[in-house]
Amino acid sequence: MKYFTISDTHAHHKETIEALHKAGFDINNDNHKLIVVGDITDRGSEALTHILWLKDLEDKGKAIILRGNHDSFIIGFLMNKNQAFNWQHNGLDTTIDDLDHRTNSFQTYCMIYDKPFNTDTFLEWERITQASINKEYPWLKKWFKSHKDYYETENYIFTHGIIDHEAEDWHKPTKPRYNYKGWDALHWASPEDFLEFKNNTGKHLVVGHLNASLMKYTLNHGNNDLYDYREYFPENEIYYDDRINTYFIDTLTAATKRVNVLVIEDKELEEEI
Repeated sequence: MKYFTISDTHAHHKETIEALHKAGFDINNDNHKLIVVGDITDRGSEALTHILWLKDLEDKGKAIILRGNHDSFIIGFLMNKNQAFNWQHNGLDTTIDDLDHRTNSFQTYCMIYDKPFNTDTFLEWERITQASINKEYPWLKKWFKSHKDYYETENYIFTHGIIDHEAEDWHKPTKPRYNYKGWDALHWASPEDFLEFKNNTGKHLVVGHLNASLMKYTLNHGNNDLYDYREYFPENEIYYDDRINTYFIDTLTAATKRVNVLVIEDKELEEEI
C-alpha cells in the first residue's frame, strides 16, 4: 500500500488538494490511501468543504483520519462544553462560522441582541449554535469522535503528537498533560518532550502538531530559545530525525499556505491492534 500522509491541514482545503495532486495521490488507485494525522479544522476558511471531502474519502475506504488536539475542540463545542478560549485563541471561530454558514457569528449575536462580549454570552451563543449545527449535520459529532488516536502498519506508527515511550505498552499511554490524560495528553506534545523521547518501538514514527522547522531547530540545538518561526517557516519541509526514527511533517500551513505530503510504501497489519 502507498500511503500519502498529511497533517494539520486546518481547513486549508485548496492547499491540501494541490499538495496531494503534486504528490501523485490518485483516488481511483486501489493501492493509494490517505492518512491525516489530526487537526483538520480551525484557522482556515474551508472547514465544511474539507470535512465533507475527507468524510467521502473515508466512507470509500480511501482515507484514515486520526484525532488531534484541535479535533477535540469541535467535539467539545458540539457537546456544549465551554470552548470560549479555543474559539478566541485557537482558530475554532473560523470552523464554527463556516459550519454555521457565516450567518450568526458570536460577534453578530452580541451586536443584534445587544449582549456583552463575555463568557456568559458566549455560553449562551454556543448552546444555540451547537444545536443548530448538530441539527443540520447530525452525523458530525459522531464522525469526529470515531477517529482513532493512532494508526499502525508493519513498519510505521502514525499519530498526531507523540507516543508514550515510558508506558509498558505504548498503545495504552498513561502520561498526563494539562487537564488531559492518555492519548488526549499526547496530542498536546511540546518540543521539549522530544528531547527526552526514546523511540523503542522498532518502527518509524510519523507525527504532526509541531512544525517541522521548529523540531529540526529544537532537536539540533537542545532547546528552542532562539527559534523564530517567521525566520524558519518558509523552508518547513518534512524533517526526519534518525536519532529518534521520527518524521515531523507539519508545515505550519496557516502561515506557509502549503501542506507537506510524506509518501511511503508499507504493508498493512493483518489485524489492527
